[in-house]
Amino acid sequence: MQDSPIQVNGYWLAEFFGMTGWHINADDHPLNKFNMENFVSRLKLVNDYLQPALDDYSPAQRYAVKETLRYAINCFTAEEIEHFIGMQVPDLQRKPHEFLENIWMIMFGGEPHELDWIVDYYRKDDYNDSLDKPELKYGYDR
Repeated sequence: MQDSPIQVNGYWLAEFFGMTGWHINADDHPLNKFNMENFVSRLKLVNDYLQPALDDYSPAQRYAVKETLRYAINCFTAEEIEHFIGMQVPDLQRKPHEFLENIWMIMFGGEPHELDWIVDYYRKDDYNDSLDKPELKYGYDR
């Protein structure tokens, strides 16, 4: 068990997946050609958009994204996943948990995505809380 709870925020997930630059009305975006039910498309999404964004983050920002993704896989409903990242990823509505599990597997390899203790997490979905806040951007490493 952690000394202090790990904060997660669904809007951090939205901010991270927003790095794709895709949105619902983006007619000419390359992601429109992707079939998100296809693993190869998910791999391309990670390699072309998400991994470079994660690599540019500070260690604390990467930790926040990783733990929020872990929490989302285990605790978010399909509707919550759609709410937070549905505007940033095309064709998400069919199997959102499987989609996030595939993204996890591609990005974090063999590391398990299951939670050890749910009490280790503190969820606060705050739209005004950004991954760019100073304590994450310049803050401590976990």
